[in-house]
Amino acid sequence: MIELLGKTQQELLRLLNKHRNGLTISDLTELLEISRNAVKQHLSALEKNNLIESGILHKTAGRPTQSYVLTTKGREHFPRKYSWFAQILLEAIRDEKDEKGLIKFLNKIGNQVSAKYLPELKKLSGKDRLNEVASILTDLGYEAEVVASKDKSELSKLEVSNCVFYQLADSCPEICDFDLGLLSSLTGQKIEQQSCIASGGNVCCFGVKK
Repeated sequence: MIELLGKTQQELLRLLNKHRNGLTISDLTELLEISRNAVKQHLSALEKNNLIESGILHKTAGRPTQSYVLTTKGREHFPRKYSWFAQILLEAIRDEKDEKGLIKFLNKIGNQVSAKYLPELKKLSGKDRLNEVASILTDLGYEAEVVASKDKSELSKLEVSNCVFYQLADSCPEICDFDLGLLSSLTGQKIEQQSCIASGGNVCCFGVKK
């Protein structure tokens, strides 16, 4: 993601990533070899995008000087290998528990993740609950919506346009059982997966059974 920024801003973030205690405008002016005004402009743009924030205010003999540090969002602009590590974990669990054991494990995790949402969801029913489930999924990155179903055995369908496990699903299709466990618990209904983005579908579609 850091590649989406300009060259100077990329270098500025790299410097702050290297100097975790923060750097002042004077430090950055010297290290980047650009003017103070240019540094201020870049800091302002990065701060506006929540990539950096004010750090320690250094007290000196003269006027105190402000340092700047990366925010959590700023640090996440650097490459991470979450999917690679998750793949290693899933393969290790599959080797130890076999495929059925992995599916059971992922389904259980999905149920556990839903626990914090259930107190509020249980106050709702029907379409209101499904709409709230779609909202929760979207907050988690799924980009979900409730879609009417022509199937009389279904309340509705939940369609997901962003597969948050896309890279993992390619090598570990069992990951979809996490979604099934999560959705079953959130909706309080039986869930049937009808299409999958990782398998070539346009969306991940889940039928919510009556």
